[in-house]
Amino acid sequence: MPELGRLTGKGNAIRADIVTKAKPDLIIDVGDVSEEYAALASRIQNETGVPYILLDGSLAKTPEVFETLGKVVGEPERGRELARYARMTLDKVNAGLAKIPADHRPRVYYGRGADGLQTGLARSINLELLDALGAVNVAAEKWQGGLTKVTPEEVAKWNPDIIIAADPKFAALARSDPAWSGINAVKSGRVFVQPALPFGWFDGPPGVNRLMGIIWLEQLLYSDVFPTDLRKEAKALYKAFYQVDLSDAQFDRLLQEKP
Repeated sequence: MPELGRLTGKGNAIRADIVTKAKPDLIIDVGDVSEEYAALASRIQNETGVPYILLDGSLAKTPEVFETLGKVVGEPERGRELARYARMTLDKVNAGLAKIPADHRPRVYYGRGADGLQTGLARSINLELLDALGAVNVAAEKWQGGLTKVTPEEVAKWNPDIIIAADPKFAALARSDPAWSGINAVKSGRVFVQPALPFGWFDGPPGVNRLMGIIWLEQLLYSDVFPTDLRKEAKALYKAFYQVDLSDAQFDRLLQEKP
């Protein structure tokens, strides 16, 4: 299917007439449901004449999103099936976290971009997985909000136990640059790159791909509590949501770090 570009949000949004020419039956927007985005959705619907549905993209609402979408597109049973899978994944992690004391929760830094200096503040939708896994987002000390730029000195001061890189180039930088060498995560070899096919397991976009991110992080952060067979879980999820029969070679490719 063609990529037309962004309708709303930051960056270069496409014109309404481009959407009209594509003749969609429905516009589905899963993300922020603030008054600002609701107003944008209403404007685009009026300009294009295409029905526009805006759904809450927060992680906890994932099951509800699938149930709603199933009804909207005339596949209610399929919607309920995917909702059950999402709910099961969220319930499992909540049950496991109940066994983990607060002082055993790791401090994590998530870095975006080749330099790793873009991250999310407290309550950022991009870092919801850390909240879901009971981990501490070290950048939350800075403030609350969305994405922000930080400095290597700030990260060094926070001294995270684990670094998760959105970009393999940042992981390579963190492992080799003296500016990062004193951080616990680097010294202990706990710098990890999020798998990113077809979308990032941790972030980008904050969607259903994050269910796989939960399963990945369960094993990464708490392997003693979540003895997860990651290969088996990935095959099941990719079959359920992407309708792909993931081969062993394809799974191995998912976990390869490629700058």
